[in-house]
Amino acid sequence: VRELLGLVAKVLSAMGRDDLSEHLGMLVRDERDVLVLLEEAYTGSRYLPKTYERLDAEKALEIARSLFKLLDGVEHEVFRGA
Repeated sequence: VRELLGLVAKVLSAMGRDDLSEHLGMLVRDERDVLVLLEEAYTGSRYLPKTYERLDAEKALEIARSLFKLLDGVEHEVFRGA
């Protein structure tokens, strides 16, 4: 997830959309721990049985929703010509 978001940020920067690139980069930096948790949960769901604390799960859902909202805005603004 972090690697893909980093690639999106680089593409946005290359397109001259440093505002969106920086916003995405800031979100990734600020929410690094939760993104790591999402990555671990994805891998774990496939290979390792593990349980998570409710608070961790709620944080993961919150950041996932934030990312969907941000990326939807990026798609609309950049690729649909808002």
